[in-house]
Amino acid sequence: MSKIVKALIITLTLLFFGSGCGLSESKGVDQTVVVQEIGIDFDLDKGEYDVTIHILDLSSSGGQESPASGSPITRILKSSGKSIQEALYNTIKITGEKPLHSQIRLIIFGEDVMLRGIDTATDFFMRDYEARSTVPIAIAKGFKASEILEADEGNSQQPARTMQKILQSGNIDSLTDGTMIVDLVRQTEEKTSSIYMPVLTLEFIDDSAYAKFDGMGIFEGDKLKFYLTAEEARAMLWVTDHITTGSIVVEDESLGVITLNVIHSKTKTKTQITNSGDLKYTFSVKTIFDINEINFSKEKKLKQKEIDKISKVAEKYIEDAMKNVLDKTLKENKCDPFRLGRRLLLKYPEEYRNVSDNWDELLPLVKTQVDASVQIRRTGKFAIIKD
Repeated sequence: MSKIVKALIITLTLLFFGSGCGLSESKGVDQTVVVQEIGIDFDLDKGEYDVTIHILDLSSSGGQESPASGSPITRILKSSGKSIQEALYNTIKITGEKPLHSQIRLIIFGEDVMLRGIDTATDFFMRDYEARSTVPIAIAKGFKASEILEADEGNSQQPARTMQKILQSGNIDSLTDGTMIVDLVRQTEEKTSSIYMPVLTLEFIDDSAYAKFDGMGIFEGDKLKFYLTAEEARAMLWVTDHITTGSIVVEDESLGVITLNVIHSKTKTKTQITNSGDLKYTFSVKTIFDINEINFSKEKKLKQKEIDKISKVAEKYIEDAMKNVLDKTLKENKCDPFRLGRRLLLKYPEEYRNVSDNWDELLPLVKTQVDASVQIRRTGKFAIIKD
């Protein structure tokens, strides 16, 4: 028996004896259908939810591993229903077992579902006692949720784990601020803040389909309104002070293409009402980079003036990216995923009460200023800085 199956059986056994619900209602671990991923689409013609479920089916293997692969049996189930719960529980007609939701790794919502409203789409998962509130969620862009869930990830034996890692990769590249079911509670409780969720799409390489992070979806109320690209999503993280690592690529006419690795970044936001009565936010960003790669002749020594030039290029890159994402969200789409309204509440509560009911109409009038400061810490193992 593989280590994965042994670990899972131990976990499910502990759940069986340690809780008074869930598995205690089933006949045993070897008769359990464990849901790994859920893809939810909406069929406008039928007026029903189409649910695609990636399961770890212990009932089929009797708790044993698959003889062919040495891994637990996984398979895809499809069902539909007038509600998401009905669609999920209709899988019982296929498996004969109640699906276990406590081990879900990822929920993917189709764009059609998000256009109908996120409240309806997530209500079941917020109410269901089995479902964990820390499950990552994402929007399927350009494809149905079912198509992304069925991506083979290069014939990976555990595609659910791979997709979960993609949405958690913000700790590696600072491209995404992962969203879980529990985060939606906070986002919806704030009157002036806009909901946001990471986006997945598909990339095809040879004969395999791979899920790929493709930016953020921004909501107006509880409905999806527009998307940020992957680069715009990173700029959003710079605004919200969620940049922890990652790299950027900048270009200079004399130095060529330069890749900079983020060592540390801090964004401070100042909220003020100007003498003219305008609401203004000033974002001061200080970022420390290492130079990871540069198209610079090995015959030459990197001088301090060139380091300073790289810093200036990086500062302009950050400022331009942040200004663009602020304009796109605030002015063009009247949305506030940055929680600027909450900042106004904390500093000017009386003013907040006066404008909060019409916050979306005020957003295009908000003044913003971005000031970036960049320090180059290291230039590489063999680079030499000379004055």
